[in-house]
Amino acid sequence: MNILFLSPIVPYPLVDGDRQRAYHLLRHLARGHRVHLLCFLRSPEERKNLQPLKKVCARVEGVEITRGEIIYNCLKAWPGWQPLNVAAFRSEKMRSKVKQTIDKFGINAVHAYRLRMAPYAVEVKARLRILDYTDSLTRYFQTRVKVKNSWWKQRYLKREIERLGNYEAWVSRQFDTCLISSVRDRKALYQLGAAKNIEVITNGVDTKALTPHVRLVSTPELIFVGNMRYVPNQEGLRKFCEEIWPRIRAEIPHVRLTIVGQKPVARDRAWQYAGVEFAGVVPRLEPFFHQARVAICPLEIATGRQFKVLEYFAAGIPAVVTPIVAENLQVEGEKHLLVGSTPEDFAQQVIRLCRDEGLAERLRQAARELTRKEYDWSVPEARIEKIYQRLSSFVP
Repeated sequence: MNILFLSPIVPYPLVDGDRQRAYHLLRHLARGHRVHLLCFLRSPEERKNLQPLKKVCARVEGVEITRGEIIYNCLKAWPGWQPLNVAAFRSEKMRSKVKQTIDKFGINAVHAYRLRMAPYAVEVKARLRILDYTDSLTRYFQTRVKVKNSWWKQRYLKREIERLGNYEAWVSRQFDTCLISSVRDRKALYQLGAAKNIEVITNGVDTKALTPHVRLVSTPELIFVGNMRYVPNQEGLRKFCEEIWPRIRAEIPHVRLTIVGQKPVARDRAWQYAGVEFAGVVPRLEPFFHQARVAICPLEIATGRQFKVLEYFAAGIPAVVTPIVAENLQVEGEKHLLVGSTPEDFAQQVIRLCRDEGLAERLRQAARELTRKEYDWSVPEARIEKIYQRLSSFVP
């Protein structure tokens, strides 16, 4: 088939979960089909990231959208019915490119990656339409509204929840098949009234590239991997550093935490905690994983399956997570990881793993085996292949 893959991001380099999912599914589809990629560019500098994708796809093209355009779109859409997360990416240039590609290349299927690309797929004539929600934005915003926010952010969140709920349900009926990364998120969409056409395609990890160290280090070294400009990561880590970290240091004074990923903005001077170090964006994660005794994911706002925890599992690092992260992963506490529901509990779980060699080894072995069987990229790739094989039978 000729597939038009629409993405709000350039799915390269693989610096975050969004790009990883888009890239791996795109690459797999390109093995058996002719894939034409159209994606937004947030800056002219991103154009260079299209080059590696040209080795994967039959055709690649980027459409620039500026921050000013996004803000203008949001202001214009505020009184309307459409979620700002969707309206923000309204672009006549993208609309024109989509139509041109379909007319010129005989596109059989349009694959919209994430909700904000759905309008472009809905507007055009295509034999097949596939939408990858990735996760439920309504569920994500319902979680965010429960934490402390400024009055204007609270108003924005409430507006989005109402409109996203209606939109996510409505848009499902405009597509032949929809994809989602977790059972929990699919359930949330069904509760909103979405069509019963949603397939779970889990996030994955390259278990061949991420291999465990022969032995866990004995030193109390903690690691967190994530973009610290992403609100859930920032809020979760700030609470960890302020409420949990002092409890751990009181028991283990020489404990250290390394945060790997994009740093907070330079003006945020508050990120200064004893024993906490920012490594920034690194070329390879393995050296940092091999130096870690415990991995943490203290997020209180989370949807879908967290890539960072799957990477911890694949790298053989025992993890401590919050209940919502464990629920999304559908794993068992005390078997695959430890769960901390309060600051005191989270701190004690970390301390247990720092001190209990047998527990740490048992957890990392079970988590690695689970990831190899359920979360290696070959698993979701096989599932999406079956979906496309089924859909292709409807294409003349």
